[in-house]
Amino acid sequence: MSNGYYSTRDLCVRYRCSSRTLFRRMKREVNPFPAACMQQAGSFNLWDADEVAAWELRERERTRLRAAPDYEARAAA
Repeated sequence: MSNGYYSTRDLCVRYRCSSRTLFRRMKREVNPFPAACMQQAGSFNLWDADEVAAWELRERERTRLRAAPDYEARAAA
């Protein structure tokens, strides 16, 4: 069960980015941003708060691993 929803504006404020950036992140190959669960006219969409929270956890882990000293050696293997 969802803990609620984020609007496009909520997410833009949360991540300090434009709505265009959100939609570009949805197209990434690695850890894409979740799709809106309710799409309305224009840019007023709603995202499931639980899906956004899960994405944040994956993104933190991904960026933490990239910052690790041996990341380049592991990526090349």
